[in-house]
Amino acid sequence: MDVVVFDNISLKIDTKKLNKKLKANNGSFFASRVEELAKEAEKIAKPKGLFKLSYIDTKGENFIVVEDEKLVSRVLRVNVDKVGRIFLFLATCGREIEDWSKNYDDMLDTFIVDNIMELACKEAQKIIFNYIDDKYDLKNASKMNPGSLSNWPIKEQRKIFRILKNSNEKIGVELTDSLLMKPAKTVSGIRFSSEVKFENCQLCPKDKCPNRAAPYNKQLYAARYGLGK
Repeated sequence: MDVVVFDNISLKIDTKKLNKKLKANNGSFFASRVEELAKEAEKIAKPKGLFKLSYIDTKGENFIVVEDEKLVSRVLRVNVDKVGRIFLFLATCGREIEDWSKNYDDMLDTFIVDNIMELACKEAQKIIFNYIDDKYDLKNASKMNPGSLSNWPIKEQRKIFRILKNSNEKIGVELTDSLLMKPAKTVSGIRFSSEVKFENCQLCPKDKCPNRAAPYNKQLYAARYGLGK
């Protein structure tokens, strides 16, 4: 299947939610600055994304092979045990808003802008996931991201980019030699249907993470995946 591109995504920011997340009190200078920068960002931001439906050719003990790329992770292998297809994706805030962000060097402004760029990236990811889940009727739709867990290291990122091909031309996303993605607010990964819904957070012990989507389960590595921590 060809890569499906989303390059016409708009950004609408709920400033009440953003102020709550940033702990900006109503009527404060902080809150008013959030409003100002959000309005600017909405005019400039062009979040983007893409995905590709790929079929799993081979399943080993701790890997799968997709389009001649061997993705090595016991956790990934177990999570896709009952499915034959996966959806590789990229979602980004877009170069436009990242370029705009460079106009600000005040500490408060950079903090706000960084969070706005994260919202733009999440909006792109939401659009992609909604499309995939609806079109392909995914049940217990889950995702994994290389580098989020030690069992699927960041170096696996290269394989995703090779499968997706020409991401820079399509949505302005590139992977550097040091495995950083540009724009910085970009996520890559795999969407899939699973018997039990999975979140990376279930295997991550990091405390007080603002993006935690599920509680840490310290028994899960051994119980489901047959691994030590």
